[in-house]
Order: sequence, then C-alpha cells, then structure tokens
Amino acid sequence: MVGNWKTFLSALVLCAVLAACESTPTHRPPITILPPQPRPVIVYPPPPPQTNPPVVRPPQPPPFVVTPPKPQPPRPPVLPPPAYSALINGAQWISIEAWGLGQGRAQFARIGAESDWTHRLQVNNTTFDLKADNRVVLCEGSQLWLGYAPKLMKGHLYIHPLDIQKNLAPILAELPKTHRVVVIDPGHGGENRGTQSVFNKAYEKEYTLDWALRLKPLLEAKGWKVHLTRSRDTSLSLADRVAFADRVKAHIFISLHFNSAGPEHTGLETYCITPVGMSSHMGRGADDDTRTALPNNAHDAPNIQYAARVHSAMVGHVGMTDRGVRRVRFMAVLKGQKRPALLLEGGYLSNPEEARLIAMPEFRQKLAEGVAKALP
Repeated sequence: MVGNWKTFLSALVLCAVLAACESTPTHRPPITILPPQPRPVIVYPPPPPQTNPPVVRPPQPPPFVVTPPKPQPPRPPVLPPPAYSALINGAQWISIEAWGLGQGRAQFARIGAESDWTHRLQVNNTTFDLKADNRVVLCEGSQLWLGYAPKLMKGHLYIHPLDIQKNLAPILAELPKTHRVVVIDPGHGGENRGTQSVFNKAYEKEYTLDWALRLKPLLEAKGWKVHLTRSRDTSLSLADRVAFADRVKAHIFISLHFNSAGPEHTGLETYCITPVGMSSHMGRGADDDTRTALPNNAHDAPNIQYAARVHSAMVGHVGMTDRGVRRVRFMAVLKGQKRPALLLEGGYLSNPEEARLIAMPEFRQKLAEGVAKALP
C-alpha cells in the first residue's frame, strides 16, 4: 500500500514537470549593461594658509647717535685799536675802522675766516663791505670800484686817502640841494646807430630813445623839469650834447646806453669821471694821466653820490648782474660837463639773453623806473 503511494507521487511530479516544459515561454526585455560611470570628484577648497600669530615685540630704543656740534664761525681775534694811519707806498693810508667809528653812529666788524676777512663798516643806514687787495667794495649790496685796493696791516684794513675823500665820505653825506632840472641823453642817433643787437639786429639808438621817453614822464611826476638831447632819430655830436646841458642850465646830466663785448658779458654798469690822482677802471686806449684835471672833476662828490644811488636802484629794480660803479676819463660826453654827470649801461646787446630782454618794452620800462626811483 505504501509502495503504491510513493509510485503515485512520483508519477504526479513527472507529469507536472512535463507540463511546465510544454507551456509558452515568458518574453523579458534584454538586459543592457551600462559602462561604469566615473565617480564624481569632490574638490574641496584649499585650507587657509597657516599664519603665525603676530609677534608683538617691544619697541626698540632709538639708536644712540652722537651729533657733532655745528661748526661755529671763527671768532676774529681781539686786536688792539688800529693806528689812524699807516705809511704805505709813500702815502698815509687811513684805517677804515678808525675813520668809520668817527663818523657818527657806526659799527665795525670782521666777518669770516682770518684768511678771507670781510671788513664791515656800518655808518647810520649805510653799510660798506671791504676786502684786502680787492678794489670792489659793496655799498648797500651794490658794487663800487675804489681807486686803490685796500691793504691789510697787522689785522687792520687801510684805505687810500683818496678813496676816503672821493668815494666813501661823499656817499655818507647828504645830496646837494638842486633846482631839479635834468638832461636825459639817449645815446647815439641818426647815422650813429650804436651797437647792434644779436637778438633781432635792432640798433642801440632805438632802445636808448625808448628808454629816455619812458623815463621822462616818471621824473616829471616827481617834480623834475626834464630835457631830452633828442626826442627822435637825429644825429647829435658829443660836444652838442654838452652844450645842450649848458643851455638849459641842467643840474644833472644822465646819458643812456647799452653795452657790447663778448657774448659771455652780462650786467649793468654806471660810469662817472675819475678823480685826479686815481687810475681809471677803463680807458679804451685813451690817455689816462692821473694828474689831469677835467671840468667835471669839480663835481666829484655829487658824481659818486648820484652814481651810487642810481646804480643801486637800477640793479635792485631790474635784477641783473651788477658790474658796479666805475670811473673813466675818456668819455667826452662826461668830462666836459659842468654839473654832476653819469653814463648808464643798461645791459649787453652782444649777449643773447640780455639782448632778448632789452628788446622787451617791459624791461626798458623797468630800467626807467629804476633810474627814476633813485632821484629825489
């Protein structure tokens, strides 16, 4: 009975298997195999740079520097009082210190190193700066040429007596009273054209006339009666210019010019007649006999007074190179004058820069203003 039962189960299983094999198969979609995808790369920001915490250091003390003391100007030695005069080359030269301190409110000092002392004399409101063996003295900052170079003896500076009498003493004195008549002489004219400008080929005669025409109303505004030796482009001899000043009874004569030399020369000059006994500062080959007395030597004192005033004012107002107040004998327009007489050189037409300035009306106006400023 049991064996039949097992046979029956086996037959049943076999039938089921066969039935499964004969059934319709089930269709499924094919399987697609995808290629492997790359894994995403995660980029992280770089870590912040490692910074060391600030180190707080104590402040450093300033370096210890030994500052050398500023050099002090050498103190002039204390000298015994000078002798008032000393015999030099056969003449009694005068101590500038002893003479100056006798001129009223005065002070004297030596400035700088002993090897190059400047001897400064201040009398009232006028200051002179002098050096040994140098004919140029600064008078209120402007150059004035002496007749003789001062000499140093035992630390004291000595001046030739003619320079005291004809230069320094008159400058300290008051100007003489005047009836305020002036002759302004524009140099050259007509066929006498004067020097030619290297800037624009214009001639000196044109510029001197323009300078005079600008100066005339400035002086008239100060109460002067002004006469011009020429008011247009006309010829006039030097003798005629002197005679013209005599005819109008002029108190002072001023001749206006412009200079010429090498292209390197610059500056303003003022001339007046050389006193008897002195050598001139320029001769141009003319005789310079120091014994010669000229008609204009009667006015030596006012000559240097007006020359120093006009030159200083002109240099200060225009601001050009200072070539100083100088003495001459050869200038015919000066030596025959019977009144104080000056000749002014307003710059060099042979110098390119100064020739350019002289061509400017504004510059010639400043020259005129400088001269007018000096006359009382």
